[in-house]
Formats: sequence, structure tokens, C-alpha cells
Amino acid sequence: MRDYNKRIFLSLFWLVVGVVLIALEMMGIIDDFWSGMGAGFIGVGVVQIIRYARYKRMTAIRKKWIQQTRMKEIASLQTRLGPGRATALS
Repeated sequence: MRDYNKRIFLSLFWLVVGVVLIALEMMGIIDDFWSGMGAGFIGVGVVQIIRYARYKRMTAIRKKWIQQTRMKEIASLQTRLGPGRATALS
């Protein structure tokens, strides 16, 4: 849950940064390049929030995500410990 909250916070951060950049461009403080960057940040934030809302709502997706994360952790440990030493984890 802690990781989920961190990801939502980061997505909201990108949304706010995007809105600020577009607002600064509308006031004439920065040029069009940064306005486009702001639109990109808003897009990323919206897509990530939709993705995490879907994750929160659907338990099947959540279980699959948790399982994939666990398998990546096991593979990483097996790589670091060597073959045969981390077999008890899987």
C-alpha cells in the first residue's frame, strides 16, 4: 500500500508540474517548448492515475502485479546468490 500511495503522489506531482508550466507559458514567462513539456507531464500523470485506479479496483490485476513483482525479486536474488542458493525462495 505504501508503494501505491507513493506512485499516486508522483502522478499528482506530474499533473501539477504540467499545469504550472502551461500556466507560466500563458502568462508569457516561458516559451512554447516548456508548455509542450507541461502537456506531456499532464498526459503522463493522467495515464498513470488511470492505471493505478484500475489496479486498486480490480483484484485480479493487483494479484498479477504482486506476483510479477515477487518473481522479479526472486530472479534478482537468484542472480546475486548464484544457482542453487536461492532455490528455497521459489
